[in-house]
Amino acid sequence: MWLLSTDPDFVELRHSSTIDEEGRKYAILSHVWQVPEQSFQEIRRLQHEGASYSDSRVSAKVRGAAYAARKLGYLWIWIDTCCIDKTSSAELEEAINSMFRWYAEADMCFAYLSDVTRGCRLEAAGSEFRLSRWFERGWTLQELIAPHFLIFVAQDWTPLGTKAALASLIEDITGIDAAVLTFHRSLHQVSVARRMSWAASRKTSRVEDEAYSVMGLFDVSMPTIYGEGRDAFRRLQEEIMKRIPDHSLFAWGDRFPLTPVPATPLVHRKNAASSLLASSPSEFKDSAYMTPTSLSVASELVSGQIDISGLSTQAVCEHRVTSYGVRCDFIIVEGSPFSLAILPCKNRDGRCVALILWPRSHPTSDLPQYRVGAAPYDAPELPGYRLLLMEPSAIPSLRRMGWKPGRSNGSKLDSPITTPTQISSPAAEAADSPSSTPASALVSAKLTTVFVANLRASTGMKLHGGRYDEEPQTFFIPSWFAPQMSNFDLWLEDGYKTGPFSGVISPPATFTFRHGHARNPERFTIHLGRCKKSLLFAYVSIRPAAPEDQTHHYAQGIPLGLSDQWPCSRDDPALPAHYHVNSWPNGSICFGDAQRTIRVTATRWPGPTPSYCLEVRLEGSVYASFWHPHLIEPTIQDEHRNLLANSMPTAIPRSVSPGHDRRIPDPFTAPDWLIRKPAVTNTVEEARLPPAFRSSDARSQMALFADWVSLQANIRPIHIGHVPNHARASEPAAPLKLTHGHSYYTDADGNARKRRGT
Repeated sequence: MWLLSTDPDFVELRHSSTIDEEGRKYAILSHVWQVPEQSFQEIRRLQHEGASYSDSRVSAKVRGAAYAARKLGYLWIWIDTCCIDKTSSAELEEAINSMFRWYAEADMCFAYLSDVTRGCRLEAAGSEFRLSRWFERGWTLQELIAPHFLIFVAQDWTPLGTKAALASLIEDITGIDAAVLTFHRSLHQVSVARRMSWAASRKTSRVEDEAYSVMGLFDVSMPTIYGEGRDAFRRLQEEIMKRIPDHSLFAWGDRFPLTPVPATPLVHRKNAASSLLASSPSEFKDSAYMTPTSLSVASELVSGQIDISGLSTQAVCEHRVTSYGVRCDFIIVEGSPFSLAILPCKNRDGRCVALILWPRSHPTSDLPQYRVGAAPYDAPELPGYRLLLMEPSAIPSLRRMGWKPGRSNGSKLDSPITTPTQISSPAAEAADSPSSTPASALVSAKLTTVFVANLRASTGMKLHGGRYDEEPQTFFIPSWFAPQMSNFDLWLEDGYKTGPFSGVISPPATFTFRHGHARNPERFTIHLGRCKKSLLFAYVSIRPAAPEDQTHHYAQGIPLGLSDQWPCSRDDPALPAHYHVNSWPNGSICFGDAQRTIRVTATRWPGPTPSYCLEVRLEGSVYASFWHPHLIEPTIQDEHRNLLANSMPTAIPRSVSPGHDRRIPDPFTAPDWLIRKPAVTNTVEEARLPPAFRSSDARSQMALFADWVSLQANIRPIHIGHVPNHARASEPAAPLKLTHGHSYYTDADGNARKRRGT
C-alpha cells in the first residue's frame, strides 16, 4: 500500500511497510474519477524532482485532499488515482481485493462531491447532494459503507456533514440501512439479496467492476481478470455460495403472475434469466426485502399447500458448482410442465418464494437437471418468470392453469406444453379455494439434490440468426460474384438491368450466366424473390447445351436431393418451386445433379441494411471442363481506390486489335467487357502517366498505377519503365509499358479466345 505525504513542502509517495506503525495512521479519499486524473507515475516524477504542493503540476484534487488531511493532523493520505501503480497487474489486483479493508482501516475518509456547491440544502428534493454522481457509481458503494468516520465535502472542500449525521438522508437516497451506515448492524446480518440491491442501480466504467466493486461487501477475494466480462459477476456469486448459506442469492427476477391467469401456453426460453445465478447486480433491484430463513421455518410457511416428507431438523442446503450445473439441495415439488424449488427465504410479508424449474436433459447423464423460468408462448420479448410467491392460493391457481403435480414427463424445452384454462363455474372455483382444499389435495415434496443450469455469459460467438433481430428483405451482391464465374467462361448477359454490379438489390431479380462461346448455349439463371410472407427465396434454373440433357429438376430449379414439395406451395401457390433462404441447411443449397451442381450460399451481410450476401460455386464434371482461369481476379483494393478516385482519369486510351475501338470505362462501375466477355488486347499496352503520378515518390505511385491497370485491363505488369529521379511535373512522362502474360485473338464469331502456349 502506497501512501502520499501531506507535507506541503514535499510531494512524496512512500510504501506503508517503510512507515512506523505509530505514524501510519492515514486519511483516505473517496471521489468520482474525472479526466484527467493524476497517476502514480506522475507523482513519482514530481517526487524525484523535489516538487512541493505549490507546484502547478500537482492537480487541484490531490492538493485539496492533502491540505484537508494535513489540517486534521494526518501525515499521510491514500488516493486511488495516484497511490496504485496500475502498470503492475499484481499491485492492481492487490489493491482491488484490499480496497474495502483499506477504507475500513482509515482513520478518516473524505467523500469529495465535485458536483455539490457550498451552501447546498442537502435535504431538499432534487438537491445537488441527492443527485450527486457520487451516489451513482459502483466503487463508491463500499467506500460509503466501510469507513468508520466519513465526512462529505463540497467541490471547494467545504464540509457538508458526516455519514453518521446524514445517515437517514443517505438511506433515503441509496436504500442502505442507516443502522448499517452507523455500525449498529453488521453487514453479515443483511441478506445477500439486499446487499446486491444496493448496487443494482450503480454504474461502472468496466463491466467487470460490477463484481469487483462489491467484493468487500461479502468478504470475498478473487482474481481480477479484465476482459472476462459478465463472467466476473458469476464468479463472485460462486464465491459467495462457498462462504454464505443464504438462498436469497437465487431470489431475483420476475415473479409468476397468479392473476390474471395467462391466456397462452407456457414454454421455457434459454436466456440470462434461465440461469441460477444473475448476470449483474441490476437483477436484484426488486429483491431488497428477501431474507434467509431455515428449512423448518420454510416448511411451516407452506404447510397449508405442500406436504414435505422426511425433512430432518438437521437438514441443510448445500451448493456446489459442477460441470452439470450448480448442485443444490432444494425442497422439490415435482410437477408438469415445471417443478418448484422452495427457497428457505421470505419477503417482508412472511411469504416464501419458489424457483420455477424446467426439466432439461443431458446427453451423458440421467441426473435430475433443470433450467429456471417459464414464459408465455406468445410473448417472446419477455425473459421469463423465475419466482413464484407461495401465497395460500398459489398451488390451486397453478392447478387451474393446467399445472399437474407429480413427476415431469420430460417435455420439450422450447415448445408449448399446456393450454391453461379458466374455471368458469363458481362451484368449481369454490372447490379449488384454499379453505375447501382437503388434506388429500396437498402436493407432496421432499428434500432432493438437483442440478440447476448456471449459464455462462456469452463469449460473443452466436449461432446463425442469434446476432440479428430483423429478417433481411434484400440481397447483397459482392464484387467477386461475376468475376468468379468468368473462370468457367460464364458471363452475365447484356440484359442485366436489375441493379448495380456490386451492392444491395431488392427482389425480384434474375442473373443469367451464359457460356462465352457462341456455339455453346450452356447457361443458368439465378432467380431471387420474396414470398407473400415477406421471406426471401432463391432458386436456380439450368439450361444445358444439349437438349437431351434437360431434366425436370434443371428447368424447375428443384434443389439437389429434394422432391417437388416445397414449404411455400400451400401458402403461395404461385411459387411452387421456391425455397426460403433462411431455411437452407448451413446457409447453402445445391441445384442440378452430379454433372452440373450449382451451390448457392446466403449469409448475413454485416452492413447497415439487413441483407443476405449471395455467393455461387460451380461443381460437377461439366463445369469442371469449363474451368479456364481468367485474368480477371476479384481483389479488394479499397485503399488503392480511395487514392485513385481523385487522381485517375475516367478513361485511358489503349491499343486494341485491328478493327476494334474500345475504351476503358469508369473504373468504379461495372464495365460491359467485364459483364459480357473479356476484352481483346494486344501483347503490349501503353498509357501516358497522368500528372497526379509525377511526384517525388513516383516509383511507388507507378506501382499503384500498375495495380490499377492490372485490375481494369486484364493485364499483368511484367516490367515498369524506369522513371528518372530528375523527372519533374513540367516534363513529359515516359510511357508505362506492361506486358501481357497471354495474347488473345478473335474467332469467326467475334468472340475473344485465349491463344494457347503464349
